[in-house]
Amino acid sequence: MEIVVTHLTRMAKGFCCAAGIELATGKLIRALQRPYSGMDSRLTTAYLWSQGGPFKIGNVVDLGITTPFPNPPESEDHFFNPANAKVVSAYSPIQLWSLLRTQAKNSLVEIFGINPSRRRVSLFIPKSAGTHSLGFLSMHKRGKLSISKGLNESKIRFECFIDEKWTNLSVTCVNLYEDDFVTPDEAKVTAMAEAIDKYARSGRVIIGLGLTRPFAEYEGGDAVHWVQITGIHIRT
Repeated sequence: MEIVVTHLTRMAKGFCCAAGIELATGKLIRALQRPYSGMDSRLTTAYLWSQGGPFKIGNVVDLGITTPFPNPPESEDHFFNPANAKVVSAYSPIQLWSLLRTQAKNSLVEIFGINPSRRRVSLFIPKSAGTHSLGFLSMHKRGKLSISKGLNESKIRFECFIDEKWTNLSVTCVNLYEDDFVTPDEAKVTAMAEAIDKYARSGRVIIGLGLTRPFAEYEGGDAVHWVQITGIHIRT
């Protein structure tokens, strides 16, 4: 199976998530490590292009033999052997943008098959609800990309209007973090924020969205899928 990589997401330290568009079908595919002998299904960051691996936004990667493992809303999940993955080619920025435009939607219900609920300014979907966990949303208004500095860890957030409501989402795309994939890269975040401000109103910004695996916001709370931004694509 060959995919064009469109989502690269930081997870817990040392792990990442890779997903893309299957060339043969146009479907979104999330690549999960086949869990041999109880191994973790998450990819390690060693498989990122910057670390010598095949996964980079725009790369066409042959995953080898895959096994679908749909569990809605994570209907895109496919197991594969990362050792067999190889880069076949790479899309140019114009090719990638053209592909993303064919996939981009104008509302969240078109992406997830259900309207997310709101908790303050964050968005979530109940556990096992909805039909899909990945997608692309066309942006037509400016938003504020910034670094939220906490006591133990700094995170990147994006404040914007989605479905005509003010929203604040976590940004987890790996290209905005330093090589430890924990520390936000301030220079890259600043440059991306300026590009969003410049191009959003002309419809030249598409954001990749993804759902987390279900977890509770606080002890004793319901485990839900949180909406996060897994990629920011701009046609400059």
